[in-house]
Amino acid sequence: MQILQGLTKEDFGKMPVFERKDGTKTLLIGNIHGQDIGLPGFDILGDLPADQIKENAFLHYQNLMGDINKTGGLTHFFLVKLAYKWLLKRAGCGIAFKELKSAGMEIPDAIGFFHGGSIVIECKVSRSDFLQDLKKPHRKKGMGLFRYYMCPVGLIKESELPKKWGLLYIMEDNSVKAIKNVRKIRTNNDDPSLSYWQAHYPNAFIPDLEAEQKLLYSALRRLFIKGYVKHIYDKDYSTSSDADSVISNNE
Repeated sequence: MQILQGLTKEDFGKMPVFERKDGTKTLLIGNIHGQDIGLPGFDILGDLPADQIKENAFLHYQNLMGDINKTGGLTHFFLVKLAYKWLLKRAGCGIAFKELKSAGMEIPDAIGFFHGGSIVIECKVSRSDFLQDLKKPHRKKGMGLFRYYMCPVGLIKESELPKKWGLLYIMEDNSVKAIKNVRKIRTNNDDPSLSYWQAHYPNAFIPDLEAEQKLLYSALRRLFIKGYVKHIYDKDYSTSSDADSVISNNE
């Protein structure tokens, strides 16, 4: 969801407050494909009056717009698109989703699946959004065998990353540079009590497989309802289809 610039305090006064599944409250700023979209990085816990929530949201919005201007106008919406393409073109994922809502509490900005695991990318365009993200309950147990933050150059320093997280920078030409590519850091550990990924990849998480299953079920269920699942039985496709073609077919 691209955040509109130039919104006023009066505009925020007209926005409805809604509660997420994790109990946090935010302001409803839009709807894409039937999914309610809240103000990025803005989460309120507790029973604050609606007027106070809107006041706090407007202050957050002003800070967010200031950070976007400092980062050359990059928006969360734009970064999510880059993350989605990076998963398919550079990370070896055969399928990926952008901000897909499911029955679970977590809504990854971008998540991709490869043969054997998953990769989650969280996109940040402001310091406040990054710091707020660290407090989310599903950061302790969430989706993603591997996890990355994506942000404009310098917004997040490698030394600030939570344990095991990777870091992707958006360069001036909008290319993606892996500052810390956690999937490429390997070790050899013969401990039989460890899974393959934990033994050979020190930055691999133990992902919340139930949450990932709910997300995949939600995606397939929607296709099933619309009558598209029948196409998975088609033999006229190539498993080696290039990423650009796959991305184009799903625009």
